[in-house]
Amino acid sequence: MTEIVDAKKLLDAQSVENAPFSKMLKGLVKLKHSIELSYTELIKPEPSVTIDCISNTKYVTVNGSVQKHVESIKNNVLHNTQYVYSCDSNNNETLISTIDYSNGDIDGLIRVFFPNEKLESFRSYVNNSQTGVGQSFYENGNLRQLTHHDDNVLVSCIEYYNNDNIKKLCIPDGTIEFYDTPDNQISATYFINKKDNHNECNVVRYHTQNRVKECFIEVNSEKNGQYTSFFLSGKPCDNCIFSDGLIIGSRDLYDENGNIQHFNHIYNKDTQLYNIVDSIGNITFSITLDSREKRCQIPKLTFE
Repeated sequence: MTEIVDAKKLLDAQSVENAPFSKMLKGLVKLKHSIELSYTELIKPEPSVTIDCISNTKYVTVNGSVQKHVESIKNNVLHNTQYVYSCDSNNNETLISTIDYSNGDIDGLIRVFFPNEKLESFRSYVNNSQTGVGQSFYENGNLRQLTHHDDNVLVSCIEYYNNDNIKKLCIPDGTIEFYDTPDNQISATYFINKKDNHNECNVVRYHTQNRVKECFIEVNSEKNGQYTSFFLSGKPCDNCIFSDGLIIGSRDLYDENGNIQHFNHIYNKDTQLYNIVDSIGNITFSITLDSREKRCQIPKLTFE
């Protein structure tokens, strides 16, 4: 009989506590190698190993598909590991997931498998609360995401491209960084305001060479407040004010030689009429914003 690797021992409390994200972030690309639990160390468990005389097997239909649940019951509650299989019309079974229970509570690991029964992800729980390290993988075994939770709250997260380069980095101070592939240069940074308004963040996007492309504030996913963009040279390109996703008031457009064009964006909330006026008072664009979709028709002005 195959000996099953005890995932709880591999991902014990000590290994998790010794890998805080403040320490992990020092070696971003090599971060996954500091975790004791690797992709190859989790062997697909055999249900016959966990089933005993008090185990219960039931079939559940989910969206027309039949699932087989192999459970261990103790004192009328789930205990030890539950195995979930998909069943086709020929009664072939494929392992979908495993869930560790203790006295009816999820306590241990939830593991999810690809259709070929390779490990897709695992998450760690303590008394029904997601706590500690979680990982997800690409089908070739490369690390896709590494997370750290504390009592169901996401503390930190790193996402990877399939070539091991970092895709997104979230750290406890509210900063989210996005990276381009294949050169792994930063493409955008979001600074989330956690003190006053969780829906507000300062956004910085970058050209290549880590040079700032644009800066603005988002509130509820809409641009609000000062907006400034820059050419790759660092010279200003656009300077204006947003209100709920619309440019309102004075706007300055520049070319790379520093020449400037002035516009005025006027929005009447009562009539929903939106006009763009040039520096001598001519209306260059006008639209009635009586539907959300019409905002897409507002031209993105450039220096002419």
